[in-house]
Amino acid sequence: MTELLKPISTSFIKKDLSTRPPRTNEEEIGPNLQPTKSVASVDEAINALCSSPDRPLLWQSLKFVDPDRKKVTKFNISLPSSQAAQLLKPMVDHIIPTYWTELKASPKELKTFLRCIQNVSGIGAILAKLKSILSKSKYGKGQSAATNISPQLSEYIEVLSFTLQGNKFLSALWERIFEGQNAEIYAQGLWKELVTLLCKGRLLSISAEATQFLKASSEKLDTDFWVGNGANYSEWIGENVAFIASKYPPEESILWKSLGEFAGQALGLGYTGLIQRKFTALYYVLIIYTDHLVQKLYSRLLYAEEHLPKIRFLVLHMPAHQQRAFLHSSLRVLSLRYLKDIKLTNDELWWKIDSDIVSGIAAILSTIIKNDDCLMGDLVYWLVGGSTGELGGGTGIRRAAIAAMSSDHTRIQTILEQSMLNFGDNLYIQHTPIAQQELNAQVLLLTAGYVHRSTPMHLFTLARSSTHINAISNRLSATNLKSRLLGMLVGVAISELIDKPDKRMVFSMEEIGTLEAQWYKSLTKVEDCIGSIGALQKPDGIGKDIAIIRRPQETKQKPNEIKKLSTNISSNRQKQAESDSDDDLVAYQKPDSDPEDDDEDATLVQRNLPKAPVYIRDLLTGLRDTENYENHRLSLYAAAPLIRRKANFGSELSSHAVDLASILIGLGDKFNLPDFLRLRLQAMMALVSSLPAEMGPYFAKAFFVGDYSLGQRASILQAIGMGARALAGFKDEETSADAKEMFPLKTLPPTLHNLYVEMQLAASPSDSVERALTRDLIAPATKAALSNSSGQHLRALATRNKTTTRRDPSAKKPKPNALVPLVLPAFFSPLAGRWYQHIKAPLTRQSKESPLTSPYLLPPLLNTLSIIIHAAGPSPPFLGQMTTEYWDLLLALRTRALLDGTVMQAVLGGFLVLLQANSDKASWVRDLGVQVAEAGEWVKGVLEGERREEVRGLAVVVLGMIADVLRNEWQM
Repeated sequence: MTELLKPISTSFIKKDLSTRPPRTNEEEIGPNLQPTKSVASVDEAINALCSSPDRPLLWQSLKFVDPDRKKVTKFNISLPSSQAAQLLKPMVDHIIPTYWTELKASPKELKTFLRCIQNVSGIGAILAKLKSILSKSKYGKGQSAATNISPQLSEYIEVLSFTLQGNKFLSALWERIFEGQNAEIYAQGLWKELVTLLCKGRLLSISAEATQFLKASSEKLDTDFWVGNGANYSEWIGENVAFIASKYPPEESILWKSLGEFAGQALGLGYTGLIQRKFTALYYVLIIYTDHLVQKLYSRLLYAEEHLPKIRFLVLHMPAHQQRAFLHSSLRVLSLRYLKDIKLTNDELWWKIDSDIVSGIAAILSTIIKNDDCLMGDLVYWLVGGSTGELGGGTGIRRAAIAAMSSDHTRIQTILEQSMLNFGDNLYIQHTPIAQQELNAQVLLLTAGYVHRSTPMHLFTLARSSTHINAISNRLSATNLKSRLLGMLVGVAISELIDKPDKRMVFSMEEIGTLEAQWYKSLTKVEDCIGSIGALQKPDGIGKDIAIIRRPQETKQKPNEIKKLSTNISSNRQKQAESDSDDDLVAYQKPDSDPEDDDEDATLVQRNLPKAPVYIRDLLTGLRDTENYENHRLSLYAAAPLIRRKANFGSELSSHAVDLASILIGLGDKFNLPDFLRLRLQAMMALVSSLPAEMGPYFAKAFFVGDYSLGQRASILQAIGMGARALAGFKDEETSADAKEMFPLKTLPPTLHNLYVEMQLAASPSDSVERALTRDLIAPATKAALSNSSGQHLRALATRNKTTTRRDPSAKKPKPNALVPLVLPAFFSPLAGRWYQHIKAPLTRQSKESPLTSPYLLPPLLNTLSIIIHAAGPSPPFLGQMTTEYWDLLLALRTRALLDGTVMQAVLGGFLVLLQANSDKASWVRDLGVQVAEAGEWVKGVLEGERREEVRGLAVVVLGMIADVLRNEWQM
């Protein structure tokens, strides 16, 4: 029967305070209130609060139960009791809905009221009230129910925000709980209840649900409550933990035990991998902080050397799994906050540039793992296991981790031996991404240098063992060129440490003499030590993932031109001037028209017109100047030609390349320029093609870790792909600076015309090139393949096709392809390697959908990789490695391709480009025979279940080429 008694609707009537009679002079806010009667006991305070008190009586009641006056009143509302519960219930149920607006207007009354509810019971009562209101909202129907509940819900969530705000909340609450009069067991139980409320997600989940309900029910939410935001809430916990840790000495064992329990449970809230923005007047700085709680903790405790041991006391009182989580969070935060990318140089002492920062981080890590075998073992596994792929570029954090354990020779030897085992394992070589193999090689060489300096005989024994010999042998027999190169570098570097000059291992290859190879060999000479945190004591550590970008502003229209003033000249004066002319004088040649002299009023002539920039620093200034239309427009139009002109002119471009790239990526169209997207893309392409070794990896890094929109990330991919084609000598009509516009017979209205032109420009360059490549590879073959299911001669037909894109017609003979030596290190590896790191990241594995794997960015990424491989030419030296990595990447996306048609076309297009690039080679099929067969079976299944003709035609061609390749291999 109870199920039939459900309310049809629910409404709430809020007491209208405006109908109350106005206050007299005696009814002032605060301590000057003149009560009708005084409150002298707890029972009187309870009766007063339960009987709808007026303002004077409310103030007397709050003042009596104020926790700061507990020594006078002999009553503490912060501790659970029957009287405290009877006081808190009317405060939450009646006082907040009735007097909250007036309490906010009186600072002293507000502070007193908040102190009364700043306890475990008060917070629990507010959460229970919020949960009750949210449960009632489920019975309501439509917008009317939301309208009735929203004001009350907003009021209680605001009270909760006021109650918890500040970094001294936890400290004050701990002092009230662990007072001298309270038994330790009783206080610990109360503290565990607080941990359950704040650190196990109860408060955050209810607040987030309430905030989400308010956002959904109202079009505009006046206040974004921080208690409902997980990132802000985690930062609040970090600030409170840091404050209480900096306030108390390590001798307070009860406090550190309680604080360790609180911080350890708070680590389970998550909110890792998020991005913080710090705004200034004109720019915002993007700082990638992966753990908000740990980041705030370090930012508050690292300003003084004496606070460093307190981190160890905090970790010491956490369970083992929480200690491991704190260590991993520390590695991510310290790496991204303080360490920068090191540029490759010929100087063997490059590591001294940031040795003080590495030493400071090593001091922190050494403090965390001090005398703890479990954490030391976990750090060893982090260095040699699969977790090293999470961080990506740079060796600074690995140097710090190894330096933190440098005094433990046994641990360093263990790291070296385990790294060598992984380095030579055949399965590891074949199936581990190259980016992770590079990290393992760096750890191996770093530890080899430490072992050689401490116990050289151990390194000599290891180098002569079967482990080292088999590792180098397996590396040299690998099919991947990069894997072979790493084997050569490790073998040469270790041989230089232990062998005499005439007996050292030598490889006569060009790759051994490159700058990268010299940098790898110099890793054995790195000698970091545990230092002090003085280098880390900055207001804001500048990490490697910081980019200064123009702050987006509202779009404004182009400023109107200055109106011309007409001057009436009398006809008499004109006639007089004409009559005064002398026919005998020789007339001067008529001067060229000058636009600034068109005004008849000389006072309106503007002589100081902006000029196009001629230096890169002027270009930066013009692009940043979004207040001057002419200066900004001229800078944007001159960006691409100026970058190309300065490419081979000193170091002017290279010294400003990072700043210029960050500005171009985040540049917004404030003035609605008609060619904004094309001009910005041309400038980014010019930057990539002018400095490919530096800008290729930088743009790839910005695509994966930068805080950019989908459109900006797509423009990054277009710049990489089209920049690679420009470097290879291709010219594309869509992006060439001298492209001529077609004369339209009919045009849309200006507003619609500009809209569709922008949409076309935003999606045309790389997409049109990919469509052209695919069309030219399959067009002649598709018709024959559809009529002949055997698919014979598809390969011959496809290889005879020529792309519609044309090379530079001014070249009389083919020029060397400048992309060939840079295609792997500057273009392909940064994109493919960071893709594997992104997939292996914990946040990506936990989330169901990532923006980088969405149908909006995944197909452009695959198309860009296909364009890069095609632009490298028929036989680049790294084709085998690129084929192996790209083929595995495409196979990994088979399931996702079945869910989206655009991903399907990009995957099939990638297979087609790889088959075309390897059409004159047979050896690659022997190395990838199983993968090629798997791809053939998958394409066959796609062909059987696909109904779209475009995809079917592409699948037929790919399946025919795979069958042809396998048939030729079997015949051989």
